[in-house]
Amino acid sequence: IIDAAWAALPHRVGVAELEAAVAAEAIEGVSLATVARLRTGLGVPASALRRRQWVVVARHADRHDYAKPSWATIIARLAGGLPRDPPLSALGHAQAEQLGRALATAASRREGATSVVCSPYLRCVQTAIPAARRLGVSLEIDAGLAEVRHMASSVPSLHERFLYFPEIDLDASKPAAPDAEEGWPVDYLRRIRRFAADIETRLGDDPATLVCVSHAASVSLVACLCRTELSTDDTLAPAGVYVLARDHPDQPFDLLRSGANNAPYVSANSTTTRPWGFSKMRLAEWANANQGARFPAGEA
Repeated sequence: IIDAAWAALPHRVGVAELEAAVAAEAIEGVSLATVARLRTGLGVPASALRRRQWVVVARHADRHDYAKPSWATIIARLAGGLPRDPPLSALGHAQAEQLGRALATAASRREGATSVVCSPYLRCVQTAIPAARRLGVSLEIDAGLAEVRHMASSVPSLHERFLYFPEIDLDASKPAAPDAEEGWPVDYLRRIRRFAADIETRLGDDPATLVCVSHAASVSLVACLCRTELSTDDTLAPAGVYVLARDHPDQPFDLLRSGANNAPYVSANSTTTRPWGFSKMRLAEWANANQGARFPAGEA
């Protein structure tokens, strides 16, 4: 009954939408109590927990520099300050805890190993730590998930990060970054395609859950793994998650939930860190470099 009810709704809905449909008596034969049992913590159907491989693409939570713009001005004046590497705001820390709880609730009910990989930027590390702690796993830092226009001097070294975040796995991390600023958007999108290929190799045929904590532009990683064209409609909210799943390694991933919002697991948002997606201009730059091919297609 539940699967039939779910299939009758639009592709990107979550449990909240199904609950609303049941409450409005738009679906017969399903109770709210039954729907409540479907919650995995992320708002996807419990039946999805049986899918062989999951990739969760998450964005960092609310940024301190967006909430307090004066922070960046002060940091820029300090010796050794890194204005491109802000921490989370107080709200962001609360969102990260809520996200961590939801991720752990879902991942702990799945078969296979769970890994948490994140961008080297502080806001992503702080967002990923609650999930890693709840799951009892280490945190891998990977520059493949870094912010756009990334370069080595944008963030502290891996060893400096480890001083304050001992959850980081130094051996598994891949912090290497260019000395010069990466081009945007074409070079960034090339990097994301390489990272998507690395995910395919990493997962192989094993049952697994891979959590990737990154930035809003990593919505492009979703397009790569689902093998769908990246659109201006594809956005990623603060502490939002795209949940992708498949059962065979030769298949593209299916989209289980969109990260355009962070319901039902996040209780509050700000007006400063908002959902973000690629503009038509940025997508056109990729197409112009690739004989009109739309990302993730193309040779660049």
